[in-house]
Amino acid sequence: MDLKKRSREMKDFFNERIDEYDDLHLKIIKAKEKIVDFIPKDAKNIIDLGTGTGLQLIKVYKEFPNIKTIAIDVSDEMLKKLEDRHISDNITIVNESFFDYDFCCCRDAVISTQALHHFDPKDKLVLFKKIYDSLKEGGVFINEDYYVESLEEEKKGFDDYKNLVKGEGKHYDTPLTIEHEIELLKEAGFSNILKYVTDEEKIVVATK
Repeated sequence: MDLKKRSREMKDFFNERIDEYDDLHLKIIKAKEKIVDFIPKDAKNIIDLGTGTGLQLIKVYKEFPNIKTIAIDVSDEMLKKLEDRHISDNITIVNESFFDYDFCCCRDAVISTQALHHFDPKDKLVLFKKIYDSLKEGGVFINEDYYVESLEEEKKGFDDYKNLVKGEGKHYDTPLTIEHEIELLKEAGFSNILKYVTDEEKIVVATK
């Protein structure tokens, strides 16, 4: 997958739909907020990948008022809305692809909600290794996301995207199965992986 092209597509797509984003994501806010339950109680610094308008960070800062967050997103319009929320002075906003941004090291947690179902397995493996390297020992990667139920559905998403079965203005997601995602996390170095699945929530928690 051409990551620069994919980043441009996502930036344009979400910038154009900034007025719809919160209404759509408030419908799944319980799932987005559930990630807070898995952040280590002594966490002092986190990265939020694909932070969007920051709906999930409202709950994060209710539970962790002093935590420092690097909030990364390719959509500048999303990040403007996050900034306008004034959630906390401890949020550093980064308008960049998380494939390009240097995560540095010794992070307590990396979180993501509804943001990583846009990439192929090869690129996800690169990202997961990058996340693994950025975490301190005992640090966690918490991903709440959209997953498909079968490899057939997974393949269709990538085929549709690759074959451009999408008229102008359309957007195709490319989610994996949760089992495939866990395989990639293991390949990236994670061995302690928890799967939390309900009718409303699908969360994977991988500990370094």
